[in-house]
Amino acid sequence: MSAFLAAGSATLRAQTIDDALAGCPTAAEVASIKAKLTLGFEYDSTAPALVCTAAAGSANLTEMMRRVYKLLLVIPQVTAFDAPLPWTTGTYTNWLYNESGLTGIRFRQGIGNSYCCEPAGVINLVVGLGPPYIDAYSESKPVWWDPNGGGYGSGLLSIITHESRHIKYGPHTCGSEDDTVEELGAWGTQISLSAWLADHSNPGFFRPRNPPANTSGAAYYRDYERSFAEQLREGEICNDTRAIQTKTVTEFYNTTLNHYFMTAEQAEVNAILAGSAGPGWVLTGKTFKAYSSVANGRLDAVPVCRFYGTPGKGPNSHFYTADAAECATVKLDPGWTYEGIAFYAVGNGVGYCPYSDYDNKPLEQVRRAYNNRFDLNDSNHRFTTDQSAYNRMIQTGWKAEDLVFCAAP
Repeated sequence: MSAFLAAGSATLRAQTIDDALAGCPTAAEVASIKAKLTLGFEYDSTAPALVCTAAAGSANLTEMMRRVYKLLLVIPQVTAFDAPLPWTTGTYTNWLYNESGLTGIRFRQGIGNSYCCEPAGVINLVVGLGPPYIDAYSESKPVWWDPNGGGYGSGLLSIITHESRHIKYGPHTCGSEDDTVEELGAWGTQISLSAWLADHSNPGFFRPRNPPANTSGAAYYRDYERSFAEQLREGEICNDTRAIQTKTVTEFYNTTLNHYFMTAEQAEVNAILAGSAGPGWVLTGKTFKAYSSVANGRLDAVPVCRFYGTPGKGPNSHFYTADAAECATVKLDPGWTYEGIAFYAVGNGVGYCPYSDYDNKPLEQVRRAYNNRFDLNDSNHRFTTDQSAYNRMIQTGWKAEDLVFCAAP
């Protein structure tokens, strides 16, 4: 990954985005935002109490105001992407302030939905109606979004991007939706922003200070953005141009080794059945679906790394992971040899398997059980969507490693 843009102030040199969003902006920072945008806080449930004051070197700000200013100040850092955005040749910040036509933001209650533009160049954002609006506009939540309340993607930044795109691009092309992502209307631009935050942001900065339990930890915000991009694509695009392609992952069991193995390649299935992997391998009858490539999968699909125990050093076994951090760690272990990408699946970085509007089905949960035989250099894992089979494995002494990725429906 290429070097990211250097931060230009103490606020932007914060260790994580959560750190950057904390505290009060300086008077100079507030002035810098006011020089770019006219902000109208026409509704503010946190008023009249002030959490920042001019006397303390900031400005007189309510909690809602503080969070809006802090979010706007952190935009240059969080959007310092390592690849060009699809809708502009410059930076996100340059697009927002110099190209989009945005001149102001009105925070309002009782308008039904956010919209553009009244007056010209000004976007109107609805607040004060409860989730997802409170979360989306940073009115009362201290984090990037509320991880326990259903979330709302990249929150205020996301909806600002959406409504600002309307200024020059115009209305949606398919009712309240867009016809395609590729036309890069308001929805396509919003989807692209989430995809770029997931795949092209600085992982050292765009991460939670305290990740929610049972999630991907430091990668949680990026994993959530990836999931949010897919959610928007499935729900807000009339004619999805993707051709989703899946392949079958077939499971084998070795009656001699008490090992499990899986493969998404039919040629490998045929070879094993013909005896190429040695004796004892039988089909279990268990299969699940995976995506064949990034281009032919969901936006939140990630590569599943495949490893084989290094001969003479590691176990006579294969290991798979959809966790990028775990994959990188195992690659450094001399006991394992990286064999490449086995297939693509949806990671469980957000702590659950999403529902697929595209397929009108829930994604299947793939759980991992471990035989706990590291000391004997005989490690083996089983990956299964069968909850009953997984429970039986645990009852017979295998270690529960729970949900590790999500299979295609």
